[in-house]
Amino acid sequence: MLNLSRALLFAAALPFFAAAAPAQQQLNAPARLLAARSLYYTPTAAGLQSFHCNATVDWKAMLTRFSGGPVADTNPFLVYLQSVRFEVSDTLDGEGKLTWTDTTSPPANLQASRDQMHGGLIQMIGGFYQSWNQFVNGGMVPAPDTSTTETNTADGGLHMHGSDATTAFDDNFDKNMLLITAHVVTKELDNMAYPTYEASTDGLRVNRVRNVLHQPPTAPASEVSIALTYMPVSGFQLPATLAVTLVGTGEFDFSFSSCTVKTAAPAAK
Repeated sequence: MLNLSRALLFAAALPFFAAAAPAQQQLNAPARLLAARSLYYTPTAAGLQSFHCNATVDWKAMLTRFSGGPVADTNPFLVYLQSVRFEVSDTLDGEGKLTWTDTTSPPANLQASRDQMHGGLIQMIGGFYQSWNQFVNGGMVPAPDTSTTETNTADGGLHMHGSDATTAFDDNFDKNMLLITAHVVTKELDNMAYPTYEASTDGLRVNRVRNVLHQPPTAPASEVSIALTYMPVSGFQLPATLAVTLVGTGEFDFSFSSCTVKTAAPAAK
């Protein structure tokens, strides 16, 4: 069944896989796509089901960037935000979840600002994990089926197209079967994404992505960039830091710690 849950799709290039290209080029397009799936870090195949982490935000740095000037340690909004407790959880098959727990009430005149920040961060984290999950559950390079079309291209790459009643996507791979552009269109959005990867012994891990987004599709373009680092947790690699930059608006920085994971037996090969 076509996997069309991706709200943000990524693209990338990494030249050190060039040696694998000639052998892959001899395969038909669907077989090449299946072979490409092994290039990427996919911890769900090793049994990762979900994880839970504490999260922190450098609120003073964030408010300083947004205000364009120094923010005193006694600033009422800063004091309130520093009292909030954050946790994230992710089941790797949909949106992640940010839990915002107030340990004290915001000043009455700041309630509207609190609500705006609350809603924005929950949406931001949910969207990030919905996208990142596709890299760790195999969704970024879906297995070919009757609802997708794979075509070898003249430059040695591959084009994949899929659609259903609500969503269409086009993925373009280079000659080394690395995803270089990914375009998804729904009634709500039109997004083109461009990521980069870092190499690891377990496969490629996405560590940066630039998204050019129209939401709705007729709206002017906006740009969202993310950058993340990883940390080892119980034999898996999970996000350690996340920076989300809304071009023209500002940057949001998150750090994660005290993570726990839930696992199952690895998937049969």
